Formats: sequence, C-alpha cells, structure tokens
Amino acid sequence: MQPNPTATTAQPRSAMVRLLSNRILAVALVAGLIGALAGAATSGAAPPVTPDSGIRGIVFISPTCPVESVPPDPNCAPRPYMATITIRDATGRRVLRVLRSSAIGRFSVRLRPGVYRIVLHPGGGIALPVRFPSAVRVLPHRFSFARIEYDSGIR
Repeated sequence: MQPNPTATTAQPRSAMVRLLSNRILAVALVAGLIGALAGAATSGAAPPVTPDSGIRGIVFISPTCPVESVPPDPNCAPRPYMATITIRDATGRRVLRVLRSSAIGRFSVRLRPGVYRIVLHPGGGIALPVRFPSAVRVLPHRFSFARIEYDSGIR
C-alpha cells in the first residue's frame, strides 16, 4: 500500500497558508502603525502640555456671628466658603475657566504665564464678594496666590 501524496501535502500546505496569512497580517499592521506614527510626527500637532503655573487660593466668608467681640471669639472666625470663580483673560472679555472652590475654600487652576482677571459670583443668600484681587499675574513655573473674602451679610 502506497501513501497518498495529496494527504501528506494537504496538512503542510494549509499550515503554510496560515503562516503566510499571519505574516501578511503582521506586515500590514506594522506598516499601518509606522504610517500612523509618521503622520502624527509630520502633522505639526504637538501633544497638549499642562502648564506648571497658575493660580491657587482660598475663599473665606465673614462675619460668622452677629456681634464681634474683643478679643475675637474663635467660633466667629472667617470660615471657608464654596464659591464660583471665573477666570478671564487680561481684557476681561474671554472666559477661560469656570471653577468652584472646595468645601474647605480652596481652589487651583493651571494657567500659562500671563495676566488674568478673577470674576466672582454672588453666593447663596446675600453673600457678596468684598475683597479679592481683580487681576492676578501668573509667572512661569509658579502658582500665584489669591485670597478671596465674601461678606455673609450678618450684622
């Protein structure tokens, strides 16, 4: 009995077809990846860079008691306040960021070096901003500090 030549070559041939198909697929994937990387490199679009500068600050509200005493009562000290803060460009025309201070009154926003305007919004009830820097200069690689105070309206 002689071996069937088609039976012995069928198995290696299908393995060879699979190997060749896998190689073609791998070459196509590598070519596509190289093309995508080359396109990104020549597009001139740099990935966005997060500035290492900006404004950090804290927001307080006071008075917190109807009558202030001398010496001051520690329970009546200014308290942290959650406020909505808008950061505008130096002209005040363009809104760049809108943020809220945290429950402990802190806020932070990353900005490129330049001059920015801080715009505050009335708080809940009758709380109004009373002391804050209207313009803040941000220096390269630094965070400027802004202390903001709201008047609670308590008298």
